[in-house]
Amino acid sequence: MDYLFLINPVAGSGLGARIADEIEGGVQCPSFSIQTVFTDPKRIENQVLSLTGSKKLIVIAGGDGTVSTVTRILSKLVNPPPFAILPLGTGNDIARSLGWWDVWDTGGLPLFFTALANGRVEPIDVWSLGHGDTFLGYMGIGLDASIVRSFYKMRRYFKNSAAPSIRQNKLFYLLAGIKSIIRNTVKGSIPELDISLTDHTGKKDSFTLKGNFSFILSNIEYYAGGGRLSKGADRSDGILNIYKLDDMCEYIKFLAKGRFAPLSAQIRPITAKLINIAVKTPVQIQLDGEWAGEKRPGDVISVELARVIAAFLPPKDFFARARLEKMYNNGHSFKKKSVSAYPRPATIKRGKIRSTIK
Repeated sequence: MDYLFLINPVAGSGLGARIADEIEGGVQCPSFSIQTVFTDPKRIENQVLSLTGSKKLIVIAGGDGTVSTVTRILSKLVNPPPFAILPLGTGNDIARSLGWWDVWDTGGLPLFFTALANGRVEPIDVWSLGHGDTFLGYMGIGLDASIVRSFYKMRRYFKNSAAPSIRQNKLFYLLAGIKSIIRNTVKGSIPELDISLTDHTGKKDSFTLKGNFSFILSNIEYYAGGGRLSKGADRSDGILNIYKLDDMCEYIKFLAKGRFAPLSAQIRPITAKLINIAVKTPVQIQLDGEWAGEKRPGDVISVELARVIAAFLPPKDFFARARLEKMYNNGHSFKKKSVSAYPRPATIKRGKIRSTIK
């Protein structure tokens, strides 16, 4: 089968570059025809559109931002190939929701390739805000997005330094959250939105949000780096789960409950298939964990289903299969190795294409 690995070389504090070396060296690589390409932010759309046409599967190696960008471009194709995720980011919420985080965290590349050989295709919704903006996992408005904006600015400040580790990124997120809460409190910032919802039956509802709220629209189970939003969210029903958090305390409780008590019932979401948001005062937005700018008074955001694309998931009985394979392989345990245990400097240059056929 002809696979394309689109790898963010700086993801995971440079782990993406080392993984490319391991894959091309044939480490734990089954009989796939594999092409590896480093993503270049300046020409990623051309890379995706020009390279995916003949591929049977696209593997996106990076964080939620990379996954969101690539799937947005894939959704422009008439018949895009399915995509899988090799999770290398800070949050990896889309990968967690699709099952790829558990695979990677349990067994690294060996188990990942086993999952690719036994996976299945399922549909997943892509949601549009208009003007070419889309999201796959979730959208946040208000305090939630202000935190992401602060993190984005911190990351830009350190852009000329060595790539931060995942642990350092999580610390930056914590500092960004504290900074946003203090800034909003001191400045007395009062964002305001008028919101209209239409559910799957056509019933309409409307309300106003004002203050330090967080308004989260989600199509997946996880949020904010592993906090559980819901159990078994339907990712292809054309409906979004909506969480309306009126103030900072409610948002902090929401995060804590999703992260530290994930098996308990989360806030019951509102559901809608069409969301119209009228912006009354300036407000920040984020898409799939990446800051997406500020909306100004008079702007109207219409969130609706753009299309459905194909996601490639590990088999439902994957870990049972993994245990069976371990038994047949004389007790071989799927532990992370090679990449994480023996890092080697990559020799691939940004934007260059290297492929290995086994």
